[in-house]
Amino acid sequence: MEIKVNGEPRTVTGADTLIQFLESLNLPSLERGVAVCVNGEVVRKSEWGATPLRPHDELEIVQATQGG
Repeated sequence: MEIKVNGEPRTVTGADTLIQFLESLNLPSLERGVAVCVNGEVVRKSEWGATPLRPHDELEIVQATQGG
């Protein structure tokens, strides 16, 4: 299925839910410091496993970083 992630088109296979997709990205840590919006709505971390991905969804993924 085709979705957009941070404004870039992406083809997704094998991920039916938001958490499955996020895990496929191999982000350094999904435990903290990651926020996700799906179609302009913030999705709580507790709902990632129950949030289905649908064709043409638009995701915004923000990951906090440390620095000084």
